[in-house]
Amino acid sequence: MEKNRYYVSMSKLDQPKYIASLDRSRMLESIKEINLQCQQVWNDWRGQTRINIPARYRKSSNIVLNGMGGSALAAHVVQSLYRDSLKTPFEFIHGYSLPKIVGRNTLYIIASYSGNTEEPIATFNEAWRRKANIFIITKGGKLATLARRYGVPAYIFEEKHNPCQQPRIGVGYNLISLFVLLNRLGIIRVTEKDFQIAKSALERGQKLFSLEKPSKSNLAKKIAQKLYGAFPIIVASEHLEGSAHIFANQINENGKNFSLYQYIPELNHHLLEGLEHPRLPRRLAKFLFLESSLYHPYNQIRHTITKKIVRGHGLEALSYQARGRQSIEQVFEILSFGSHVGFYLAILNRVDPSPIPWVDYFKAELKRRH
Repeated sequence: MEKNRYYVSMSKLDQPKYIASLDRSRMLESIKEINLQCQQVWNDWRGQTRINIPARYRKSSNIVLNGMGGSALAAHVVQSLYRDSLKTPFEFIHGYSLPKIVGRNTLYIIASYSGNTEEPIATFNEAWRRKANIFIITKGGKLATLARRYGVPAYIFEEKHNPCQQPRIGVGYNLISLFVLLNRLGIIRVTEKDFQIAKSALERGQKLFSLEKPSKSNLAKKIAQKLYGAFPIIVASEHLEGSAHIFANQINENGKNFSLYQYIPELNHHLLEGLEHPRLPRRLAKFLFLESSLYHPYNQIRHTITKKIVRGHGLEALSYQARGRQSIEQVFEILSFGSHVGFYLAILNRVDPSPIPWVDYFKAELKRRH
């Protein structure tokens, strides 16, 4: 009987009316519009003279970004995608306190989609006291108010293409904002051609993974079906490490499904021994390897051997082979793929993917105890 219920649920991914009955906040529509988010930001930065960045910002000796949850996803992507070409040390933090390395020569980026995230906001006064080169990315809220009050450079975007209003699906805003900011400062190089390649990858993903494409020929639906009932461990390397972080984040928040991410080669030095215990049912954990022909040859070999070891422990090792021919293309391809998989897992789990009741409860409790 349980098996029958499981297979009946699979057919739901090809039923638009059923999906619409769960997706009451229109997350699927937001996923379709990630490419439009990216285009909006790209146009804003090319056309808005009001985004003035002081000349001294170009002389920053290090970069620190502070953001939480969906607002910090872009930092993970930039660090992994541009690790070999970043001209200035770049790191990110998630918290209330500033590290000592933040000073007058630091480009300190505060990213909060809502503009009201308390952890990064708590650092503003200290960063201002230290005379750091502050830049704010937000759609409004308290951060926008601080930017205007103190005359801090900021990109305050209008949320035109994210009807569900969830930051982790508004990732196009934060991602392209960070790309163009660092490009403007000469820290990374992002050309018009790079942007078009990235946008095309999102549009291609929309065709390959969309609701309209049936399960039998839709890899995102197939992978969601295989991950259903288990907790996924997303594995990636090099330029796709930030993508693995986003993937797991969206499975957790959208699919309401426990997920983690790991990196090769790092996991080869510890995680393999952890596969022995506890002796839980093997179906409870499934690995999904994000693979790329652009990885270092040794890392490609490591992926192959790691899958063999995982399967040797009776665990399922699934693979997604990135199709793009360039790193930035693969990053945006995986963004589309992961967004769809997380959404389809929510449908299989019979939940609306947008609400985050436990996160909201936690924030309410935290506010009550402050």
